[in-house]
Amino acid sequence: MQGILERGISWAQTSGLGAVLNLLYAILIFAIGLLLARIAVRSLRPLFDRSRIGQDALLKKFFLRVISGAIVIVATVSALAQIGVQVTPIIASLGLTGVIIGFAFKDTLSNLAAGLLILIYRPFYAGHTVDIGGTLGTVDELTIVNTQLITPDGLRVYLPNSKVWESKIINYSTIKHRRLELSISVKYEQDFDRVRQAIQEILDSDGRILKDPPPSVQIAELGLANINARILAWTSLSDFGSVRDEIYNRVRIVLQREGAV
Repeated sequence: MQGILERGISWAQTSGLGAVLNLLYAILIFAIGLLLARIAVRSLRPLFDRSRIGQDALLKKFFLRVISGAIVIVATVSALAQIGVQVTPIIASLGLTGVIIGFAFKDTLSNLAAGLLILIYRPFYAGHTVDIGGTLGTVDELTIVNTQLITPDGLRVYLPNSKVWESKIINYSTIKHRRLELSISVKYEQDFDRVRQAIQEILDSDGRILKDPPPSVQIAELGLANINARILAWTSLSDFGSVRDEIYNRVRIVLQREGAV
């Protein structure tokens, strides 16, 4: 500790008090920049809430992060200039450096571009239930590089924006109804009409299943040993999970009772 203090005193004597003050000013500038970034975020958040931006949680978070990051970058450049770093050549060399960085961080830049496209075309909003390339979850956040989903089992999944933009996106929150579909097989020696009638009664008696279009049990294929059929029924999106589970279970009971399986 004594050695560090002695070297600090020696450096101050060699470089002069001006260098020490410049370093302190640089630290102060950077700290003020961090403080201003926080103040800007806190001040702009209620303003955004009262504007159209506030209606979209993803867009609001994205803008707040960009503004905060820009302030920190300006503060960092100003702090470097205060301690004598020539920032003008650095800025002037960004053209060549940008090409190098572009190759080194092409995936990051691709994710940034895809994030902007997602914000422009809006295939989903915060809180929407979506299936992105086979990953099902609720949209929680969109950053400049990834989209974050909360899966039904509570996991947070980070999907690169470029992959999100390239994937098939199914947005379940933009639809009111969803079709339930179940495939069954009935042996030829069993009474298919009886099985179909029993299942149709189950569908018709459930008030959560829509009457238009009407539910049905349709023959899909005549196999070598079985009659293959499809059960089709429409229900509201909010009831889909519970209806599917209950209908599947009741159909299973019918098939077992009739000896169809």
